[in-house]
Amino acid sequence: MKRTTILNFKEYLEVIEKVFDSNHFALYRAQNETKALIPSIARDNPTIDTSETEKEMIEELKRRTQTILINYTTANWNAWDWLVFAQHYGLKTRLLDLDIKSVNCIMVCVQGPRKIMKTPLYIFKAKKSLILDVNKFASPWESSMTKI
Repeated sequence: MKRTTILNFKEYLEVIEKVFDSNHFALYRAQNETKALIPSIARDNPTIDTSETEKEMIEELKRRTQTILINYTTANWNAWDWLVFAQHYGLKTRLLDLDIKSVNCIMVCVQGPRKIMKTPLYIFKAKKSLILDVNKFASPWESSMTKI
């Protein structure tokens, strides 16, 4: 992993510009503190397979939300949709929040009192071949490969 110290917005834009090419795309993540890039469900112990825990959590989420999700068309949701929904509402999942817009992440970096910011901002240059095809992997628990 290449580390770069960015001191101003102009330098930030220059770094962002270097990431783009036709075979890749960029994903961004900013964190309030320096810690490992591990999904929330695995932070306590990354060696444990959390698949069954997640499946049970999703089933419980479905059960508890069936009467309050009337405005959603959850009947057509697959396991990926439920996992994203769970992540959005704060449940610990195997998903790692990444953003396709660099400006959203820079906002995390500059929040708080005016001081020297040492907020890590990660830029992932990902191959387009890593984009998830939900037709190939209908369930988040079928693949052992990282997908985007």
